[in-house]
Formats: sequence, structure tokens, C-alpha cells
Amino acid sequence: AGNSNSAASSELLLRVTGGQIATADAEGKVSVYSAGMKQREGGWSPTTAPSSLILAAHPDGRLMSAQKGGGSVEVYDVAGELLQTVAGFQAVAGMACAGSGELYVVDGAERRIAVLDAQLSESGSLRAAAMQSPVGLAVDGAGRLYVADAGAGAVLLLEPTSGVLLATVPFP
Repeated sequence: AGNSNSAASSELLLRVTGGQIATADAEGKVSVYSAGMKQREGGWSPTTAPSSLILAAHPDGRLMSAQKGGGSVEVYDVAGELLQTVAGFQAVAGMACAGSGELYVVDGAERRIAVLDAQLSESGSLRAAAMQSPVGLAVDGAGRLYVADAGAGAVLLLEPTSGVLLATVPFP
């Protein structure tokens, strides 16, 4: 757990965004620190269970929380106030924000990646033929999507607008 001066080593670093660092501890408590981890600026305990918590940070500072296998994404400000709930998913398996503000949500049951614009309205959906059982997602600085796929036994590198498969890296 974190304290008012620093983050403990047992906390998981979530994302560095806008000069802030967000962490989550083993109980699911999220803390937001100033750059350099010198001052705790806010925090909260999401409503989802810690063992199944999926988190993503938006470039504007909002934090997204979803329960693995759940049907919605909750959007919080850095103080922990629930701003919005985005529903319509069958089973959230992962999510990540691009630097441009799009939120990508892996809907494992549908074998798709929902694309939400900066206002969190669904603007598209990606389906790659190689995607069998997606379980996680990351976005790089160029906006390319890295999908961890348990069914394919690999990480799939996808083009973010078309879902075209660019590369496959097998799990070790």
C-alpha cells in the first residue's frame, strides 16, 4: 500500500501520464502521485474485485477500470470520482489507451477490439482472423496494437485502423 510520501514496492505501476504516476496495490486501491512520486494527489478503491481488475490511463488523466469478464468500463477522475460508465461489452479481457485518446477494449467473448473515441463513444470495431482468445492488450507510441492471445499462443501485432495482422510473436 502507498503512503503520503511514496509508493511501496508492492504496488503495481499502471501508467505515466501528464506528469502523474498511477499505481494499484494488492487490495485494488489506486493511488495517483505527482511526477517523482513525491506527493500523493488522489486515489480510490474501484468497485471491481482486485484479482480481476483491468486498468488503463487516458492521456487527459482519466483512469478506466473494468472487471475482467465484465460488461462495462468505469471512468474515474484522479480524485476517484466516477464520471461515466461505458456498457455494451460481453466480456472485457483487456484495454489500453492510445496517445491520441482512443480507448481500445478487448471483448473476449466477441473476439473483437472495440474502438472508442476520446469522448468514449464507440467509433469502430476490429476483428482479426488470427484472433482466437484475446486476453490482454497494449498500445505502442505509434498506435499499433499488441494483443495477447491465449488461443493463438502468441502476441499479435495489429494495425490500429484496419486490424490487419502485422506480426505474430509466439509465447515462449
